[in-house]
Parts: sequence; structure tokens; C-alpha cells
Amino acid sequence: MNGPWVRLLLVAAVAALPLILFHVFTEIQMQQVRRQLTRDEALHLLQLASFEQQRILDGMEQVLAVLGGTAAVQEAASGPCQRALANLLRQAPRYTHVAVMGLDGRVRCAAPVDEPGRDLSGRSHVRHALQTGGFVVGEGMTDRVSGGAGLHAAMGLRDRNGTVTGVMELALDPEWLRQQLEKLPLPPRAATLIADRNGTILARHPQGARPGGTALPAGERFLLEGKDVRLATTRNPDGRPVLAAYSPPGADPQGVLVEIALERSGVLAVLDGTNRLGMALMLLAGAGVALGGLVLGGGRSSRPVLPGWIRPRWGRDAAEDPVQRRLTELTASEAGYRAFFEHAEDSLVEVEVIPDGRFLCRNINPHAEKIMGFSAAAVRGKTAPQILGPKAGGRIEAALRRCVAEGLLRYEETWATVIGTRVTDTFMVPLCDGGDGRVTRVLCSMRDITDHRDLEHQLAEAQKMQALGRLAGGIAHDFNNILQAVQTSTMLIERHTTDTTMVRECAGLIATSSERGVAIVRRLLTFARRGQLSSEWIDPATLLDGLRDILAHTLAGSLTIHIAVPAGLPALLADRNQLETVLINLAVNARDAMPDGGMLTLGAAMETVTEGAIRPVKLEAGAYVRLTVSDTGSGMDSATLAQACEPFFTTKPVERGTGLGLAMARGFAEQSGGALAIESAPGQGTTVTLWLPAAEREATPARVPHEGQAASLDGGSGRVLLVDDEVAVVKALTFGLRSAGFEVLATEGGAAALALLDAGEAVDLLVSDLFMPGMSGLTLIEETRARRPGLPAILLTGYVDNDVELAMNGALSGSFSLLRKPVKIPQLVGRIEAVLARRGSPPA
Repeated sequence: MNGPWVRLLLVAAVAALPLILFHVFTEIQMQQVRRQLTRDEALHLLQLASFEQQRILDGMEQVLAVLGGTAAVQEAASGPCQRALANLLRQAPRYTHVAVMGLDGRVRCAAPVDEPGRDLSGRSHVRHALQTGGFVVGEGMTDRVSGGAGLHAAMGLRDRNGTVTGVMELALDPEWLRQQLEKLPLPPRAATLIADRNGTILARHPQGARPGGTALPAGERFLLEGKDVRLATTRNPDGRPVLAAYSPPGADPQGVLVEIALERSGVLAVLDGTNRLGMALMLLAGAGVALGGLVLGGGRSSRPVLPGWIRPRWGRDAAEDPVQRRLTELTASEAGYRAFFEHAEDSLVEVEVIPDGRFLCRNINPHAEKIMGFSAAAVRGKTAPQILGPKAGGRIEAALRRCVAEGLLRYEETWATVIGTRVTDTFMVPLCDGGDGRVTRVLCSMRDITDHRDLEHQLAEAQKMQALGRLAGGIAHDFNNILQAVQTSTMLIERHTTDTTMVRECAGLIATSSERGVAIVRRLLTFARRGQLSSEWIDPATLLDGLRDILAHTLAGSLTIHIAVPAGLPALLADRNQLETVLINLAVNARDAMPDGGMLTLGAAMETVTEGAIRPVKLEAGAYVRLTVSDTGSGMDSATLAQACEPFFTTKPVERGTGLGLAMARGFAEQSGGALAIESAPGQGTTVTLWLPAAEREATPARVPHEGQAASLDGGSGRVLLVDDEVAVVKALTFGLRSAGFEVLATEGGAAALALLDAGEAVDLLVSDLFMPGMSGLTLIEETRARRPGLPAILLTGYVDNDVELAMNGALSGSFSLLRKPVKIPQLVGRIEAVLARRGSPPA
């Protein structure tokens, strides 16, 4: 047993060594991957926690702002003020204390009832709010109700002239704050805390050894330093090392610390255990082989090796050695594969490919057994439909066929498992065991990414809220400018009623500002895919040729405009007015990117999108006309390009751009059934591409009738019942219709209008708002026609929703007419005259 067996064991030891080294190398690589995954997870959770903290502070600021606008708090009379504050605490029990103070910092009224005149001016946030008049978050202070370190905030109290007359203070229940942290999707053994700028813990989850009200230990005071989000390694209260992702007070406008602490073992416990077990098995196998070689090879020198003994066996040994070596390698490889298969944290499934085209389950690992709820023995030899049912199993078999035909396949799959609905990142790898190249097995790996998808959705929601904040800020900016012009012009008209020149100019400013407001609202509705489009078939060549004439006179003369449209293009389906507005906006953007001149190219081409085609934008399969607007300008970097279609994002000066052009263009394209994409690079110019549905045949879609678009403001006759819940709208329309010659009965609600009809009032026409409290315009029409059959009606609306679609259907059927606010008086008069003319003689 000395000669061949010793050599065989030595060969096995050498064969096992590369596997051991490979596993060591893999473990080192996996350590790096695990560290990166932990860092990414920590930063994602920190974003969620910071968003939650900001949401809470925003809520406190909004409460104080609303509270400060009430008459009871403005006057600070003890009785009404006390009741207003008590009502706030009853309606929002998460707040434990609210107080109103004068300029001296002494309490005027508070809830719960505080000592009148108590001096709170020593609190830093109270002093700061008095100085700035703004919202200030305070330091951790003992809450008088709960006894914990409550989160306190203050805001200046201003009178109607904007002068600071006092200060308000609001305290948040620390236990409620901790409960909000508890709702965050934290992995096992993770913790999060919020602390003030001095390091006093306001809330922590889990509470553990560092409850709210305690100070950060000396070893963690570094968390208060810096002005950027950071990562650091520290220890939790139990002494275990953790990775901390934190946003220091310097990075937050309100000076609040937010920290997420993750134990690496808690995030990736299963993966670590699997790799440690695999490593131990490989080392044990290598040690066993080496020990066997030493034991069996130790007696080799005690028996002389005779040359005559070697020679007759040399040829056979030379032939057997490669076979034995290959056998040893295969055995070791199979053992390593089985160890990985049994202990992997992913669900692994072996599928056998039968020559007749069937796919039979060969084996599943323990993790798959746990998720699927079946044992390996129960599924062995069965097809996917037999195991999962015809629907889910059919999807799996279709994927297996693609894998066999095309090779490696990766996709996401949603499963109904025994632990709930899960999303998996699925890999399918074809294996060829024979020498003919035929796929005989498929190895399927399914990694559960449900939790990661949930985190991505929460992050997307946070980013959406940020975008909505930017949107609200942009709307406020534009409408504040409009209101400034309207208010100033109104004031001048009131003061200079006899100066006809000034009155006319101010009236013109009001009209211009109103038109600008209408344009902003329409762009916003288009951006939100809520605007009403009047689609028609448009010839691309005619469209672009007409725009060339317009742009040649509008844009600077240093630009060269080129039209590239091949012959024979089909028509495209879109709203002509909206499409022309989009293309002109894109051309103006191109002009601004070429201040020293350049080439502007407007192009069109036919494109057919097939099912499953990879494209830069999402498009349904079908035929499209592709419109392009290209320039040779400065281009955009990747950061600017990523934000280009966000509402109110602009690189232009405030007076030259609103930031809605590209957002409106994308909304228009998607609402029209197409898409928009932008390609750009610094110094390489920009190309904006619009895909719009191509016509299969010439057609003329149905349009809402536009009778009576305008009429003169005299000679009207008839009695109009006008209903709207907005007093200002009722007065303005009443003045306008009476100036046109109509007699107007005006009411501010559906019930009052029906009361007039029940009293016997004669009317020729109903003009009503669509959305009113208590009774909508549609309901009012039904009720009036139950009393006065055939009474003509016109609905006015400034809203866009499903009920408006219902109203549109009614208008198209002729049941009534629909106009969108804001409506001009000549347009309303023209519609009234058209409706009355269709009806014939007015009713008695």
C-alpha cells in the first residue's frame, strides 16, 4: 500500500490546495462586498430617518404657523387663547406643551395651564426666535408631562404687518418620537437615535442603555462634529462594534443629529455563517487529505524500492495517474459544490432538461425548502406547473426555455410564498454535462430582494416629497409675482379712479398677470398629465416647415435652422397647439445654449418599436413618428441632465426661465402616448427626442364643440340663474353678464338655487360651478330639470378629475355645455347665446 496509494493521496492533496486557496480568495472578496453592502444599507436607512425627522419638524413649524395666524393667539387674551391651545393638544396628543409669550419672554397663555408671567426668555430657542422671527429647534429639555427629554421648538409671533410681537413654543412627546423611529424598517440589531446639538438624546430605538434624556458618551461626541453625512466605526451600548451612519447637527439647518448604527453581523448574519461553514469544510477536507498523505507516506523509506519492481509497473502507473488525478479533482469539486448548494442563503434549484423538452426538478436546497414550503423529496421529478400551479409554473418553464435557447438569463420574479409575497432576483445558468453540447441541466438561483425593493420605494417616496417641495416653491414664486402685480394695480385703481390713463394701464396689467397665471396652471396640468388634449392628425413636414417660418423671425439671426424630414412620413397624433408650444420651447432652449450662433435642426423620422426592445425610454410596441430638436450648443453635464426634466429646475436666470418647459414637454409626450428623451454632453450640444404615435390611417377625431367662443358685450337678453360657492366669482360674473344685457339671479349654493326655482322664479338658463360643497353642479342640473324639464345648462370648472371626465361626456352628448375656468366674459356670453339659440324660444 506504499507506492501507488501514496502517490494518489499526494495528488489529491495537490488537487485540494487550489480549491482551498480559491475559497480563501473568495472569502476576502466577499468581505469587501459585505462591507460595501453594510455601508450602502446604513446610508439608505439614514436617508429615511433624516426624512422622517424633517417631516416631524416641518409638521411642528406648520402647526405654529397656523396657530400664530389665529385671532385668539394674536390677541393673546387669556380665555380664548387658552382654549385655542387646549384644543390643539386635544386634536394632536403628540404635543405635550404649547405656550404663547410676549417680547419679554413671559408666558401669556399656555396649555397645560402654566404659571402666568413665567419667564422663559432664558431658553436659547426662545431668544433666537424672538430675534429672527423664524422657526427654531431647541435643545433637549425635560418634558413637564412625560419627564423625558422633549423636543422643543419656537417660532416668532407676527402681527398682520409682519412685525414680531411675541413668540410661541411647542413641545413634542419624546415617547411619540421614539415610536416614529420604531416604525423605520431597521434590520436586526440595528439602532437609530435623534439628539440635539449638545448631544442630549431626544429619542432612541431600541431604548436600551441610552434612553432619551441622557447625554452621548464621551466616545461618541465626535458624532456632533462636521457638516456632512459621514460613516464611522464605533461600539453600541453592549460593547459590540457597529457601523454608524450619521448626519451631524452642522449638516442640518435645525441643528439635529440623526444616527443609524448597524451591526455587520445583524445585516449579513446568514451570509457570514454560510461562508464560515464553507471555509471550515474546505480547511477540514484539506487537513484530512494532508494528514492521510503523511501517515501513509511515512513508511515509504522502510521498504526499499527495487528498480525491477518499478519498471514492470511504470507503463500502467503512467496511464492510471491522469485518471486518478481527474477523479480526485472531480470528487473535490463535487464536494465543494454540494457544500455551497446546501448552505447558500439564496434559494437554489437544479432542473434536469429531458430530451423530449420537459423540465424536471432534480433538487432544491434547504433555503428553497423554507421559502417554497416543500421538501426536496416532494418536488423531485416534478415539473414547475405541478409544483407551483399552471400560472406561476408556466412562467418558470417559459424562462427555462429562454435560458436553454439563449444562455445565461437574469430577471426579477414575484412569488407567493409561505412567508408572503416576495420579489427575487433570479439567475438561470445552463449546464452541459455531455460532450455533444446539449444543455442537460439548468441551475436556478433566486435571491430575495424584497426588503431592498421596499427601501428603494421608501427612498423614492422621500425624493418625490423633495420634488414636490421644489414644485410648491416654484409655484409660490410665480404666483407671488402675479399677485404682486394684481394687488398693486388694484390699489392704484382704487386711489386714482379719475385718472383714466392709469386705470386702463393697471387694468391691462391685471389682465396680463391673469393670463400668465392661466398659462402656468395649464403647464402644470400638462406636467401632471392632467390637462385636456384635443388630438388630431398632423403632417410632420407641414408642422416643421411652418415652425421654421415662425422661428426664423423669433430667434436670433445668427442661428441657422435646418429641417430634416424624409418624404412619405405618416401623420402623427397629438394636440397641435400643445405640440407647437413644446417645439418652440425646445427651440428657445437651443437658442439660449448657442449665444454665439450655431445650427438648430428640427427633424422627423418613422420608427417601429417591437415588443421587448431595449430603448432609452419606455414605449409600448407600435409605430411612432420621432421628432428631434438638436443644437450645436454648450451641452449639459450628467448632473444637470439628470435634473433637466424636474419641475422648476432651470440653469437660466430667474427672469428668463420658469423651469417648467422640459417638465411640460415630457408630460405632454407621455400623455399623448409617447415619450421624451434627452442626449447631451458638455461641448457636444443637446438633442431632445419626442416619440408620438403614428397614424395607421387618416382620421378626424371627435372634438368637443366650441360654439360661441366670443361675442360682443351688448344686446344679450334672458334670465340667467348663476350658482357658484365662491363669492368673488359670483360677483365678477354677475357684473359681466349684467353688463352684457342679461338679468342675473345669483346664489352661492345648489340648495339656494333650488329654493328660487321652487318659489316660482322664471329662468332661461342655468350657469353653475361643477364642484361645490353639499351639491355638485351635475346633481344640481338633475334637480333643476326635475323641476324645469329641458332647462339649458352650462357647467364651469377649474378642476381636473374623474368627475370632469363625466362632465365632458355630458357635454359631448349635448346634455349641457362645459367651459373651463378662467372663462372670459365674451366667451361665456357667446356660449349662452349659442345654447339659447339652439333651444329656440325661452321657457316661460
